[in-house]
Amino acid sequence: MSDNIFIKYIKIINERNSTIDLRGQVIIQNSCNKEKTVTIEYTTDSWDTDNRVNATWSRKLSPNQDLYDFEILSVKSSKLPLYLEFTVLCDIAGSILWISDGFNCSYDKDTPKEFFFNYTEDDDNSNYSMDEERKKLDELRRQLEDERKKLEEYNNEGRRKLKEERKQLEEERNQLEEVRKQLEEDRRQFEKQMMEINYHEDNTNSNPSQLSNSIFVKSIKVVNEYNGVIDLQGQVVVQTIGSDKSVIIEYTTDSWITNNSVNATWSHTLSSEQDSYYFKISVSKSSNLPLYLEFTALCNVAGTVLWTNSYEYLYDVGTPKELFFNDTFTESYIDSFFPPTPNISKDEKKECSICAEDVDIKAFLNVTDLCNHDSNICRECIGEYIKHELEDKGNINISCPLDDCHEILRERDVKEFATEDVFTKYERLMINFALSQIPTFQWCLNTNCGSGQDHYQGENVPIMTCNACGQKSCVVHGIPISDGCERCLKQQEERRKQEEQRQQEEEGRKRRENEESASERYVTKLKQCPKCFSRIEKTSGCDHMKCRRPGCGYEFCWICMADFDQIRSQGNRVHKVNCKYYA
Repeated sequence: MSDNIFIKYIKIINERNSTIDLRGQVIIQNSCNKEKTVTIEYTTDSWDTDNRVNATWSRKLSPNQDLYDFEILSVKSSKLPLYLEFTVLCDIAGSILWISDGFNCSYDKDTPKEFFFNYTEDDDNSNYSMDEERKKLDELRRQLEDERKKLEEYNNEGRRKLKEERKQLEEERNQLEEVRKQLEEDRRQFEKQMMEINYHEDNTNSNPSQLSNSIFVKSIKVVNEYNGVIDLQGQVVVQTIGSDKSVIIEYTTDSWITNNSVNATWSHTLSSEQDSYYFKISVSKSSNLPLYLEFTALCNVAGTVLWTNSYEYLYDVGTPKELFFNDTFTESYIDSFFPPTPNISKDEKKECSICAEDVDIKAFLNVTDLCNHDSNICRECIGEYIKHELEDKGNINISCPLDDCHEILRERDVKEFATEDVFTKYERLMINFALSQIPTFQWCLNTNCGSGQDHYQGENVPIMTCNACGQKSCVVHGIPISDGCERCLKQQEERRKQEEQRQQEEEGRKRRENEESASERYVTKLKQCPKCFSRIEKTSGCDHMKCRRPGCGYEFCWICMADFDQIRSQGNRVHKVNCKYYA
């Protein structure tokens, strides 16, 4: 019977957190009783990388067949199926037995968890050389690489179509925004008409001596700020005759694309006709942008609605937390809510303060919503000013071009006046600025790349390889390199020498400490003669000591220092109580 290898089956035994555990069995057919080593080689990326596990002997199936078990641990993406390729090698006393064809299996949610394989003996194909197998694997890798390139081209085409669809959706959104604005204007006109009707009805039925009803916002202030949430509190004054009143505050932070409302609460009476109400608002604020709040107050007085103009409040670091308003509303001045549109002639011109040319008056707009001055700069000059700030200065914090105004243009202001190319550059600079605020972010030093990445390892791994172009750079010295950074290598050599010197100094210090410690231990082993006070060392023998200093010869007990002449005459009771010779 010829030597051969059979795969019996492979199955999924566990799946957790995108990790797949597989188990399989291999049958080795060989008549030799020598030691065998069975190895499973597998890959999940078309052999760009390969992994190995050793199979474990399970039992004998027949005199010529042995059963081996193996386990494989692999990672599976939640969006893609697991595609596993593997082959089996058997080392029999230095002779390699290899399955001629590789195995593969694909697993996803709806596929079976167990795969069985059927193989027949084939003496001519059972032993393939390593070179032939490598050639086959190389050919298979080339085919898979071609398929990968085709798939990448298909994905690029899909991204292009998605970009076109996104642009089309943006255009549709702009159209819907225009429709929303028109509906908002129609709503305002309708409310104006209804308020005029209510006004005439109230004038007809009310007492002429009565005071006119009014409502106005007195103040608003920031009372708390935590985790990006701003708590505000404001005060509303209502001047009406009657007690049946309800006050509502409507507010928005996105230019009335969405709006919210809260009820104001009665606070106290200011006079017989005036009551004070307070309201609370909680809104979210981005850490990179100021809070821009628009709000209005409504009061329902027995079915008659009083409505204020829209108030604006801008809050950021450095701006006042409390703002006072000087604004009132009465029913006799309904038209003040909706100021008449000035009768502007189509041919009216105005001189631009920058280009000094007479331009159509419609081309003069406020640079920002926060500017409180007249607009004396035409749209074209504002666009050129923005372009100059971005391209020549690289400045993204663009302020109003008027000398006396220092308001900063927001993103929507730049988009209003800049061309599409200039606005695209503005967005790129804003993104670059945001990335530069990340401490571990590093730009690729390849002048033709322009990419960057988060090198979170920092100086612990000084060499960074760009994910986009493959350029290597030293993040410590900020220089592009080909292999190793010469400066880093020099610093490493200097640090190595310093470390060696430090170790030598440490060894010398420990040696001196050991010598001093040995000297101290030696000194502590010495005792003084009770008579002449000479230092005596005991090296061996009994505890009956005799001073060898010329002229002394004093005899004493080494343990308790008792005089031996007294011990001879009086006995061992002369020893000290804690001495072992005391009796």
